[in-house]
Amino acid sequence: MEYLSRVIWMAAAFALPLPAASGIRGSIHDDLGAVIGKATVIVYTMKGDLLKTGTDTNGKYSVEIVDGIQDVFVTGAGFAPTCRKIFIQRDRWTDFSPVLKADPLTIKLRGDTFDAKHR
Repeated sequence: MEYLSRVIWMAAAFALPLPAASGIRGSIHDDLGAVIGKATVIVYTMKGDLLKTGTDTNGKYSVEIVDGIQDVFVTGAGFAPTCRKIFIQRDRWTDFSPVLKADPLTIKLRGDTFDAKHR
């Protein structure tokens, strides 16, 4: 009898619908419209978790998060970082596709790179 009630309980647990996926996704571009591959997307959740991902070669990314207001930080090599609070609804994907601007501290002049850290 105990075995049968365990089987019934397990069958009921697996019959429950799984929650739909939700989170944040988008693509990262520069101010000229070119995709930024290997950009970093970091999400600080309201629960204090840190979720990190990178963009693919097409500049696309996605991070699965249940819901709430999240702090999203995006950066790429040679670009100024950007940060924004994003509200994510349960069971929905929210698009966040920021445009990154060239980092003013890293400029190319006559083929040489000037980095403020080395001055």
